[in-house]
Amino acid sequence: MSRSMMNQVIAAIIFAIVGMVAISAISSYIMQPKEAAAPAPTPAPTPTAEETPPASTDDLTVAVREADAEDGQRNAASKCKGCHSFDKGGPNKVGPNLWEVVGKSKATAVGYIYSDPMKAKGGTWSLADLDAFLTKPVDFVPGTRMSYVGLRNPEDRAALIAYLHSLSDTPFPLP
Repeated sequence: MSRSMMNQVIAAIIFAIVGMVAISAISSYIMQPKEAAAPAPTPAPTPTAEETPPASTDDLTVAVREADAEDGQRNAASKCKGCHSFDKGGPNKVGPNLWEVVGKSKATAVGYIYSDPMKAKGGTWSLADLDAFLTKPVDFVPGTRMSYVGLRNPEDRAALIAYLHSLSDTPFPLP
């Protein structure tokens, strides 16, 4: 092999290594949770029908009870299925399996590696917590890896929560 060819091979190897290190550094920077600076007080915007904040617990329980779980299943199929599975014993994907998630401790799906902010959140997936998380995941768990922007429509959220509640051999009774 000529000296010129050898130089090209070595340069290609060095370039590949530098490229991998750069990509690794950039992805590590992007995936780290950002520290939130204390925001200046601003008046709260008036929510529209499409942008309703999470409901109170009593209103939410009624909404989930009255919601159509089949609508929630259709919503899950279109918005959640790419990252989550819903079957009993189903695999974790980009996100954890959601079988029996309602009432379950947060960040406990077997075999799924959660972000540190999600692990630190603690508690159980109550109806209210699911509603707040589904409204805007990054507001409920700052630094979450879940890239979903949120489900703004409260009726759609209630239907999705009703569907998630149905994903159990023995769903707990709603209050």
